[in-house]
Amino acid sequence: KPEAAEELGLPADVPVMLGAADGVLANFGAGAIEPGVAALTVGTSGAVRAAVRAPAADPSASLFCYPLAGDLWIAGGAVNSGGVVFRWLKEKLAPDLAAGNDGADGYSRLVELALSAPPGAGGLLFLPHLSGERAPHWDERARGVFFGLSLDHDRQHMLRAGLEGILFGLRSVANALAGLTGPPREFRVSGGFVRAEPINVPAIVASAKSVVLADSEESSALGAAKLALYALGMSASLEEAAGSSNLTGRCEPNPGHAAIYGELYGMFRSLYARTADSFAELAAFRARG
Repeated sequence: KPEAAEELGLPADVPVMLGAADGVLANFGAGAIEPGVAALTVGTSGAVRAAVRAPAADPSASLFCYPLAGDLWIAGGAVNSGGVVFRWLKEKLAPDLAAGNDGADGYSRLVELALSAPPGAGGLLFLPHLSGERAPHWDERARGVFFGLSLDHDRQHMLRAGLEGILFGLRSVANALAGLTGPPREFRVSGGFVRAEPINVPAIVASAKSVVLADSEESSALGAAKLALYALGMSASLEEAAGSSNLTGRCEPNPGHAAIYGELYGMFRSLYARTADSFAELAAFRARG
């Protein structure tokens, strides 16, 4: 409106478009809107989402479904336990890992140390719910757990279990989403958490044929720009606006790791189920001050 434009100091003919939530836009920015292609984003938090052509309500209410534009909807779920847990692991277990002269930052060195332990961290599991959890549990009382600690474990085992726990949490969402939209053949991955190539989302590749890294960590911002182009009529269709995105690398599943993580993931899932009541009891204890 002219009065709003005047107050903001903008020309009155500046177009204004209704946007979308950041997670929805991450799919659009990564070009993950075709069947069988899901987006996995891990920044401070994380999410797994896939596009559908009609509203897809989850009977268990563990996932969301948002409209994007036209007949395109984005279904999926978000977790609290993403990069914020990664940062906690570094601060508490490896504060000595600073940037080196080789250009590697402290987080890259943390990943390198974590991957010096074997897949499965020598039989150590980690529930990463340090600040409660959203999908698929929606349990604000959930907390972190290292399970299976022994005298044989040291910090690289704990770090590896920590990274694997973050990814197992995302796999829980991916599995719930597969039940709603069908199993994905590919994940488009973006976000600051996956900048370190060695992470390679090892627990997730077992549930898809391949994992592809998007060339931009800021898929949400890119999606907002693409949506604006579509709204302005500068793209003929949602598919053209989304494009294929620029992809920088493909990670195919490691069959040996897939078997290991498949077994451990079952333990991870049952561990939360067995500790949920204890989380509630601890929350009541904390509430008493």
